[in-house]
Amino acid sequence: MSSSILLVDDSKTIRTHVRSILQHAEDDYQVVDKEDGYEALKWLTLQSQKALPDLVILDRNMPNMSGDDCIRVLKSDRLWKRIPVLFLTAQVEMTELVKGLAELEAEDYLPKPFDPREFLARVKVLIRIKKAEDLTHQLNSDLEHSLVLQKKAYDELKTTKIKLAETEAAAKLTGVFEKFVPCLLYTSDAADERSSVDLGGRRII
Repeated sequence: MSSSILLVDDSKTIRTHVRSILQHAEDDYQVVDKEDGYEALKWLTLQSQKALPDLVILDRNMPNMSGDDCIRVLKSDRLWKRIPVLFLTAQVEMTELVKGLAELEAEDYLPKPFDPREFLARVKVLIRIKKAEDLTHQLNSDLEHSLVLQKKAYDELKTTKIKLAETEAAAKLTGVFEKFVPCLLYTSDAADERSSVDLGGRRII
C-alpha cells in the first residue's frame, strides 16, 4: 500500500535528492514537493480529507513562509494537525531541536546533511504511527456510529412496544364494552316493555 508525502524545501537540489531517496526505497512513496510553506498550505487546502498526505517533510528556513510558520498553521487545524511533521533542516543547535519538537510540535527532527538510511527509517516509523492512529480514529468513529444506530433502534423498539401496549389495552376495553353493552340494552328494552300499559287494546307507554 502506497503512502503519500508532502516535501517542502526551498532548495531544488534538496527536493530532488530527497525525492530520489524516497522513490528508490523499498516502500512505495508518492511524493509531492513544494518550495515554501505558503505553497504547501495552498496545496493542502485543495485536498480532500482522504487525499491528505501521510507525512510532511518540512525545511525550517524558507522565503515567503518559513517552516516554523507553516507548522503553526498545520498544528492549529483540526485535520492537518494529525499529519506528522519531520523537520529536515540545517539548524543543528540543541536549542533549535528542542524548539522544533517541544514548542512547534514536530513529530521528528533530522539535521542536514543526513544519512539516507536513517532518514528512511524515521519516515517509515512516522508513517506507521500515522496509519495506526488513523485506524484507531476510524474504529472509534465506527463505534460511535454503531452506538447511535443502536440507540435509534432501541428508541424505535420502545415506541413500538408502547403503541402495542396501548393497542392491546384498547382491544380489552372494546371487548368489555361489547360484552356488557348488549346486556344493558336488553335490560333497558325489557323494562320499557313492562312499563307500557294496554288500554282498550291500545298500548300506552
